[in-house]
Amino acid sequence: MLLLAPVVGAASVQSNGFVALDGDSNDDNDALPASPAVQAEENGSDTNYTRLYVEDEYRNLELKPGESETFNVTVENGEDGAVGITPGLFVPKVGDRPVEKGWVTVEPGSTTLEAGAETTVAVTVSVPDDAELGEYRGAVQFTDETIQYPGRPPRPVHAASFSVEVRQDPTVFVLPLTRGHAQVEAGETYTRSVRINNTGEQAVPLDPTLQLRDDRRPRPGAESSADRSWFTIDAPSQVPAGGSATVDVTVAVPESASRGDYDAELDLGLRDPARPDGRDYWQQVHMGFQVWKQPEQPFEKTFDVSEGTESVTVKLSAGDRRDADDEPAKFDVTLVGPNGNEFSPERVEATNRGSVDLSGDDRRRYRHAPAEGAADSESAYSDRGGERILRYRVDSPEDGEWTLRVMPEDTVRFRYEIVRDEADG
Repeated sequence: MLLLAPVVGAASVQSNGFVALDGDSNDDNDALPASPAVQAEENGSDTNYTRLYVEDEYRNLELKPGESETFNVTVENGEDGAVGITPGLFVPKVGDRPVEKGWVTVEPGSTTLEAGAETTVAVTVSVPDDAELGEYRGAVQFTDETIQYPGRPPRPVHAASFSVEVRQDPTVFVLPLTRGHAQVEAGETYTRSVRINNTGEQAVPLDPTLQLRDDRRPRPGAESSADRSWFTIDAPSQVPAGGSATVDVTVAVPESASRGDYDAELDLGLRDPARPDGRDYWQQVHMGFQVWKQPEQPFEKTFDVSEGTESVTVKLSAGDRRDADDEPAKFDVTLVGPNGNEFSPERVEATNRGSVDLSGDDRRRYRHAPAEGAADSESAYSDRGGERILRYRVDSPEDGEWTLRVMPEDTVRFRYEIVRDEADG
């Protein structure tokens, strides 16, 4: 049976805690078979194929209209005698859009390979100026031997597959101006802004629409669906040539809304002349948000204080809001002693902690962020935000069981740390 090359390529005691208030791929069914001889044997076929070993690298070309590229394919004769090959384009009859015959030239043409010899074939793909954008597939076959599977058209045995992505540089870019996942208190409003930059020579229509969870097939564990009446969209009807436009989506969450995560998708209704039709993911913006409610009762945590403890320090931390108009987290802190007396501990320290990134990675976190066309919006520094830390202290506390009470404000979650500074025993 014949062997063939594949075709597809101080002593202290500490308590800690956390409190939350928020309740296309290259795989292709139509790709050429990787090892048809083996598959033929499995299918019960006794066909003997010529032993030609074809380089098993799958080529993915990216070309603009008017461009060309050449790649090489090596073929080796594994027979004991000479074998004639006739390289040429094979166009699949099923599957993705096929490469046009006029785009491909193969050199040299027909030739004879002596036993054990190999040759390299140069395949040049030239995309015409008027080619439609999109993906094309094809293969270079070296003999007229074919293999066929039930319900499928014949395929060449000795072939090297390739694809061509015909593309242009995009001219329309989407840049989210506010963070992707918001936290909104029930009864409050939140505005999500998105900017569209158009570097092209013609205006682009803009028609944003909202798609809610109920509009799509639900999946297990999916977020709840928001009500359409919560949303207001403010946007112009087009993005001018060489200009920009901003879309504002305001979410007004009613006080009766349940806590939890809500899901929505904003389709901007954009079409970039330099992007293939049917691939509109780039202009879709996720609008997920989290609804929370201010609790009526404070959070409580009991802890023991041993005799001789010099002080008790409470450290509370919450994530910094990343929008300039967001209120910082605040806490109303009370300590209740063993005898029931309440203390308002002194706040002795306030710290803001964060990190800064100079790599530009913040832009790459958004799949919609432009590679060009938005230079005026970029900064050399990416402020990742961080957390706000507040420390409170009570000196010379009475020994026994104490209770910490914390009423948070303007935060969905916070961390606490209780440190007892004990005298050396």
